[in-house]
Amino acid sequence: NPLVLVAYPYLVKAFVNAYATEGSEQLGPRIAGILQKKLFKSKDYPKGDSVQSSLLETQLEKSLRLSSRSRQKVVATLAQNSTFWILKVLHGNFSQNELSRVPHMLQPLLEDYFNNKKSRLKSGFIKEIFRRYPWTGHRLFGFLLEKCTSTKSEYRSTEALALIEVVLKTWVSGKAHADEDAPGGLQENLLPLCNLMQQLLSKPMSKGSRRSDVRRFFVLALQAIARSKLSEAFCKALRPDAYAACESYLGDKFRPLLKFDDGVSGKNINREEKKSC
Repeated sequence: NPLVLVAYPYLVKAFVNAYATEGSEQLGPRIAGILQKKLFKSKDYPKGDSVQSSLLETQLEKSLRLSSRSRQKVVATLAQNSTFWILKVLHGNFSQNELSRVPHMLQPLLEDYFNNKKSRLKSGFIKEIFRRYPWTGHRLFGFLLEKCTSTKSEYRSTEALALIEVVLKTWVSGKAHADEDAPGGLQENLLPLCNLMQQLLSKPMSKGSRRSDVRRFFVLALQAIARSKLSEAFCKALRPDAYAACESYLGDKFRPLLKFDDGVSGKNINREEKKSC
């Protein structure tokens, strides 16, 4: 029903106002119940020519802002559910190329998350967006690599690494197949990925739990590289000393993860490339 898109912003506004105005607390749960039953949990969603991407993107921007700034948990939770629903409608009606603005809306939130200790954004919320709509993470992959490399906080670096892992899993699982030619893909960011791996090998995480996070990242990265048939390009992009460090770090797992044939040696590829330079 196209009227759903007309009613939606008014319902959300009424919900937020209910928690901002004394004496209106009972109205909030009633509105939330309507939104949950009629929209968020419904299998159906608006489709067709009546759906306008520009209007939905405006609502998406508001939901993202509310989810990262509201001090009231109930409001932030509804804003997150609103975000998932709007993304479902956008994803179901438009191509990924038509939705190129969406990742740009997520980037300022992540920028604030990495740079501002007081940010209320929950990384689990962003992870869920990446899981449901892998193309959003693909287009932010280069940005996440840069943040993981440049951030001074080990905690934030670990958080960035966790977001990168979610994106890598979509390539490993094959969910990225339909989006493999999109800008911001694994091949386009192979060199920044190599740089991050080299940095992690040269500056190990201090805590044991975080060291295990790094090891899991390496395994996922190599699995994604192999799945995308980029093993040879990866070995050429990696410096010889970094290649040796990576091989030493992963031991017997390194070669099988890259899925080299018996007659192909990643080390030989790496050496031959450097000799030809």
